[in-house]
Amino acid sequence: MKKIIIALNNKKVYDYLIENKNIKIIGRDIQYEDGILEILENNFDIDYILISDSLIKNNLEELIIKIKKINKNIKIIYFLDKENNNKIFILNK
Repeated sequence: MKKIIIALNNKKVYDYLIENKNIKIIGRDIQYEDGILEILENNFDIDYILISDSLIKNNLEELIIKIKKINKNIKIIYFLDKENNNKIFILNK
C-alpha cells in the first residue's frame, strides 16, 4: 500500500484517491505549505506527495529541499497551473 500526502485543493482527485484500496492518504487535503511539512515530520514512510502549484506561495525550491531533508525517498508529483520554465527547471533538479 502506497502512502501519500495530497496538497491539491481538488475534491474530485481526493475522492478518487481515497476510494483506491492500494493508497492510504495521510491527513486531509493539505491547504498550506507548512501543513505538508508538519505531516511529513510525523510520518517518515510517505511514498508520494501530490502538490498543486496554486498552493505554493513561497519559494518552491526551498520547499522541495525541506521535504527531501525529511524524507529523501519521497516522490513529488507537482501540478503546474500553467507552463513555467523556471519551475520546470527546479522540479527537474
